[in-house]
Amino acid sequence: GYSSFGSLRDLPLDCLKIDRSFVHDMLESAQDELFLKTIVGLAQALNMKLVAEGVENTAQIETLKRLGCDVVQGYYFSAPVPAEQVPGMLELLQWPVAQVS
Repeated sequence: GYSSFGSLRDLPLDCLKIDRSFVHDMLESAQDELFLKTIVGLAQALNMKLVAEGVENTAQIETLKRLGCDVVQGYYFSAPVPAEQVPGMLELLQWPVAQVS
């Protein structure tokens, strides 16, 4: 996707997304964890939600939770599936399913 700090100022955004490349290496790279801490701080300062993509294991989830990330997504939960399959998957997990219009 397109990313620029100018977009944070000029567009009506309410969410930032952390690229999976940072998530993938964060457990082995102090520099990547520092980037994540900075992104979390920026999102919190701007009152934005923060989504981390590319989560593949529990250690990544725990680290992102500790850092203050709001939402995670990735193969840890599921490979990509067509939208019409999502309600059935959530029912299997016994999660409430909301209608999205």
